[in-house]
Amino acid sequence: MTSSSGFATRGYKVAPTSIKNIRSTATKVMRIFETEGNSKPDVGLVMENLYRHGVTLIVLDDNDTSFSNGIYEAYSRPELAEIVLPDATYSKACNSDPRAVFTLYHELGHIIFQHNMVLHRTNTAEIKPYEDSEWQADQFAAEMCMPYDIIQAKNLNSSEAIKTEFGVSDAAAQRRYSQIEKQNQKNKKSELLAQFRLFERMA
Repeated sequence: MTSSSGFATRGYKVAPTSIKNIRSTATKVMRIFETEGNSKPDVGLVMENLYRHGVTLIVLDDNDTSFSNGIYEAYSRPELAEIVLPDATYSKACNSDPRAVFTLYHELGHIIFQHNMVLHRTNTAEIKPYEDSEWQADQFAAEMCMPYDIIQAKNLNSSEAIKTEFGVSDAAAQRRYSQIEKQNQKNKKSELLAQFRLFERMA
């Protein structure tokens, strides 16, 4: 479904939140899991720590009917703070497979942002990106897998550099690099506009 703004909606309408807020939340989660500043943390330990912080990780057989139809790679129940993974995805995540790790963090994002479908009855054509449950979860996963602070601190100024640093896929690295570049350009324009207005007032 594509909204009137041209954004392809994939989830349901939830309380809006910004990239800035999602990034801040991800940083707090990394601090809790003691992975902050680590480009390639031990995801197995992260999963073990989920229990300590109130999140239940349920691993089902790959042939379970929840996954055998091919519709879901994983799912979460935010109201119960549960993440449900097939055994194959769990095993891959333990071995730091990029897609599996992203999937894990995506589902964790649904729990952290309490995506309980409370606003489900709405016209999907009116959903903005920042109020789409899947967009928010994807953004959270990107912030966890490719932390912004590390990208800035190490001046990772290409998708290839991001891929090498975090061990993610080409596609994930390219999306992350493109998004940050767009935001940087927007920030530069805002700064130039602010300076121009200051000069106008001084003239």
